[in-house]
Amino acid sequence: MNGHPMGTTPLRLSNLAPGQYTVSLRKRGYVEVSRSFVIKDTAHQTLKADLEPDNPGIVPLSGFSQPVRKDHVLQNALGYATLGLGILLTGLALNSDRKADRAYGRYLNTADPIRSEQFFRQAARQDKRTSSFAVAAQVNFAGAFYFLVSRAFRSKD
Repeated sequence: MNGHPMGTTPLRLSNLAPGQYTVSLRKRGYVEVSRSFVIKDTAHQTLKADLEPDNPGIVPLSGFSQPVRKDHVLQNALGYATLGLGILLTGLALNSDRKADRAYGRYLNTADPIRSEQFFRQAARQDKRTSSFAVAAQVNFAGAFYFLVSRAFRSKD
């Protein structure tokens, strides 16, 4: 107040002498707000001010006392997208494994050597795809785990 620190809000000041005062409200990440008022007598007065984020990279959410930074929103989105991609890759690995099993069954039940060789190659290709999808799914699940755990332990800046 009038350039002197008075404390943190909510703040109750008593016994202020009549006169003109200027109050500045500051919070990290928000635009400073200054208000002037006059005290004429000892009547109770309340000053209310809404603070606006000073950075377009901050997304205020109702019901939260702290703004949510866009990089945190992006981190959450990446975590969930990575988790979804891991689930998709797991489904592709299971489907490829099913196709490999089917091709291997045909290989075993075919008497024609040329067709038998084709089914064997098809089974080998599908097994290779299955392995690739499974490894990619594991990497994605590890990434999702990192994003989601880091979110849980993130400091509340």
